[in-house]
Amino acid sequence: MKNHMRKWQTSEKITISGFICALFVLAFYRSVMLDYTNDEAYSFLNVDTINFKQMYGTANTHWLNSICMFVENLFGNSEWILRIHSSIAILFFSYYVIRLFTHQFNNYLVLIPVTLLLCNHYLFDFFSLSRGYALALMFEVMAFYQIAHHKSDRFYIYLLLSLATLSNYTCIYILFAYFFFDVLKITFETKGKILLDFSFYKTRLSVLLLSLFAIPNIYYIKYVTGDLEEGSTIGYVSDTLKIFYQRTFYHIPPIVIFYVLVVWSLLLVAFYLVYHKQMKSGFRMLFNMYFFCIILIYILFYTIHVPFPYGRTAFFMVILFLVVSSYAILFIIRNLPKGIQAIACVLFFGLNMAYALAYRNYNATLEWWMQQGLKEFCIDMTKHYPKNKNAKMGMSIDHYGSFNNYYRYKGRYNLPDSIFVYSRAKYEAMPTEISNQFRQQDYLLLVNNWKDFIEDKVGAENYTEEFVYPDMKSTLLKIKSPQP
Repeated sequence: MKNHMRKWQTSEKITISGFICALFVLAFYRSVMLDYTNDEAYSFLNVDTINFKQMYGTANTHWLNSICMFVENLFGNSEWILRIHSSIAILFFSYYVIRLFTHQFNNYLVLIPVTLLLCNHYLFDFFSLSRGYALALMFEVMAFYQIAHHKSDRFYIYLLLSLATLSNYTCIYILFAYFFFDVLKITFETKGKILLDFSFYKTRLSVLLLSLFAIPNIYYIKYVTGDLEEGSTIGYVSDTLKIFYQRTFYHIPPIVIFYVLVVWSLLLVAFYLVYHKQMKSGFRMLFNMYFFCIILIYILFYTIHVPFPYGRTAFFMVILFLVVSSYAILFIIRNLPKGIQAIACVLFFGLNMAYALAYRNYNATLEWWMQQGLKEFCIDMTKHYPKNKNAKMGMSIDHYGSFNNYYRYKGRYNLPDSIFVYSRAKYEAMPTEISNQFRQQDYLLLVNNWKDFIEDKVGAENYTEEFVYPDMKSTLLKIKSPQP
């Protein structure tokens, strides 16, 4: 295949720079507008109190993200300050996504991977949140670029993949996949002699150091604290891929998404078997890594019962899936007439952008929408009920994490000290006690689907609706005569 290794023209630089800057502005705007989420709040509390023991024992800790938060916290603890590293990550992520394919294909064909990787609103959420996913995706794509185009030595690639893993442990699959094929290749070429050479270990120093920290930590989280159960147990396509696209195209029936992904996965295998000798060696390595990761996921599931990656924990695989899918599509259509190529790219880009713009709420996240409105709630409580410090308040477990670990913890708002946390599980376990607790509160931040329950247990005549928060589908109730 002809390799289009050329520099960008001035007009191309301006267009691409403008597009990347627009993505950054949008990510930064959302980092300012979005209320702090439960997972972010828990990380913030551990970072602010420097609770290393708690950080070490939970999968919620994304270490590089926590380090960034610690530094940012020195300059203030506003939402956007604690998220700025994730917003900056979109600059490098988008640049390397574009660069990954413009090295080999005509520039307008890059609309396809741009659509798949940069116009996905589910992925984009995490570039506005103080979680480790944005950093992990950035380092992962930077490593893919180096692998695909042989841009640097192995030490730099290992360093990038190690940083991705330190950002989010799920990336360890990618790191081990590259390590496996790299060591296999160099051992075969040197007939094993390289294993006796100090340079072999020096090149892979970041992997060795990371393994000394990460593997014991993962073991501790799984078997001591039991916090490594995020995932599902059906299968790779159903859990890792389908759930991602189900949350991306949430108006399309899940069964349709499933069968499309099954067919496409089979086509990817067929593409690799037919064209692997014609592929550029770097991209062939990415395909090898992709298939190896799938095998590794199944091995870990059936041996030590690690769940299939699911939702946001599957991002590390979804990105690799999108990269190899984009390459396969571009490889096939590259020799079609330019007019057909242009039409296909514009339709592909246009339909995906139209869907993203039509169905996207830019003021809430897909996974933590129930916390969008908590800041407004805290302001309302402080402004309208200034003497409520000794009041009793009930709220859902979906609200409590962000409320307690961030908004109340910061001390900027006048909020009740006594909080009763309710959930369906608690009510099913202790129905009488929970019902009595509801009647004893001065205020209830009520999730709307509990309204019938409150009318039955408390009585509609015994409360007033004070404020409505449509984004988190909740209402603030004031109980007229709380029971002692």
